[in-house]
Amino acid sequence: MNKNYFIFDKNKCVGCEACVIACINENGFQEPESWRNIYSSNPEKLPGLPLFYLSMSCNHCEDAVCMENCPALAYSRSPITGAVLHTTNHCIGCKYCTWNCPYDAPKFNPISGIINKCNFCESRLIDNQEPACVSLCPTGALDFSFEEIDKSSIKSSINVPVSTQPSIVIKERIKKNGPEIDHSLFESIEITEPAVVKKISALKEWTLVLFTFIVSVMVGITAVNTLNQQSLNIKFVFLAVGAIAAGLSMFHLGKPFRAWRALLNIRKSWLSREILFFSLFYASTFIDLIVLDLPNWLLIVFGFMLLFSVDKLYQPVQVYWKTKFHSAQVIFISLSYFLLFNNLYWIFASLMGFRLYLFLIGIKQFEIPLKVKMIRILSLILTALFIVIGSPIWYTILIFTIGEIIDRIVFYYDLDVPDIKRHLAQK
Repeated sequence: MNKNYFIFDKNKCVGCEACVIACINENGFQEPESWRNIYSSNPEKLPGLPLFYLSMSCNHCEDAVCMENCPALAYSRSPITGAVLHTTNHCIGCKYCTWNCPYDAPKFNPISGIINKCNFCESRLIDNQEPACVSLCPTGALDFSFEEIDKSSIKSSINVPVSTQPSIVIKERIKKNGPEIDHSLFESIEITEPAVVKKISALKEWTLVLFTFIVSVMVGITAVNTLNQQSLNIKFVFLAVGAIAAGLSMFHLGKPFRAWRALLNIRKSWLSREILFFSLFYASTFIDLIVLDLPNWLLIVFGFMLLFSVDKLYQPVQVYWKTKFHSAQVIFISLSYFLLFNNLYWIFASLMGFRLYLFLIGIKQFEIPLKVKMIRILSLILTALFIVIGSPIWYTILIFTIGEIIDRIVFYYDLDVPDIKRHLAQK
């Protein structure tokens, strides 16, 4: 049994945002986004359509995905109030919690480079006072309970894709009879869904695009085991590229000098596991190339676990995909290079056929211009043509790599953070 939870009544909220003002007054200036937000089911206020509001902040869930997936252990649960608290001094600004939370509670501040969020007004709860947002609600739409409740029994009316056992009870709208509206007067009005701002794109995450692509190629080439026959200069190039990849991954962080904290949650966070296996893979590759020969299977195991961790890392932002697979997942990219360098062309052709199928069935979701998509398809055609006519391998690799980079860019445009506006519109 647990205590402390919000109660929200859709029948009483008028969207006045008094709760938002109260939150700002209590916790200080919040930039650039408020910790509490008001969402409307009919933002354009079109006649004949239901209009109701939802006041939402952090719900301090029992199964808090932000806390579970944070690599830096910046989140903790208060033993007194049950609040999910965020320690700013521990935050590395990776934004991974914003990918996981279905309620848009963690807010990334680009100025400070860290996450901020609702703290349940814990100091007020300890004094047996309601949170500030509740105390200032003029209509009683937002309420609070100190009573104990089995939060696993709370059924949120927001049909989010992740079950988190939120600490909020939502009272549904009561339909009332009213005057009839002649809807024919509004048939010409185009109804649009609430605007949803994508938090992930290839442009915003260009460092991650390059990092994940580089590691996928590195693992594929390592598996081929051709580097042992190359000159020492080539080996140093390989290591330099790996170092560049590591540097790029740090630039993604809001607080890069705290990057060491990314290894603190290996037990639960796939981001921590990605960093761990990249470190093991790079270190073992360095030792194998420069110091002494290591067993080939060891490098391949570390490389595979790195690729697996990268793909698992992006699962929370794949909830709207038509399939569980994407043509540009790093394990597919790495395997493709492995087959191409080993001249296993028939297996390579089969894999690329499967990847092309995945690309085509998901192409309607992409926000990429048609010309870019056609370049991706053309690169596959030219790669096959170069293989058939026996062109130099590096020409083939170059054309193939151009297509792979484009596919990886498309991958990031196809990712989508669960957005509460989308699910509010479904009610």
